[in-house]
Amino acid sequence: MDEADRECRVDEALRLLERALALVDGVNEDAAMHVQIAIDRLMPQPGQSQVAPDDWDLISLLPHLTSRVYCLHRHNGLAIGTVATRLGLSLDEVVKQIRCAEAFLTGHAIQ
Repeated sequence: MDEADRECRVDEALRLLERALALVDGVNEDAAMHVQIAIDRLMPQPGQSQVAPDDWDLISLLPHLTSRVYCLHRHNGLAIGTVATRLGLSLDEVVKQIRCAEAFLTGHAIQ
């Protein structure tokens, strides 16, 4: 298998795992944790995360979709278009979710 084929397979696996994570999140936390571990193992290690260490507890309070979009973009450094493709969302929806997460985090930082 060449590198391009491998990358295509990994991308497809990540899309499917994200769908599985969305389905099991809130239904079975143990299963969700294992799916998240599989995603983390397939994804390249993030470079410089744009998520402040103090924000992780707040991020866990966000709805699943909002937290995934925000983390994929700000922590893993994926482009908005890549996040949209990975999660099966429109670009506008990804931007909306990022803005919602940022507003939530900013609102709590002010308090």
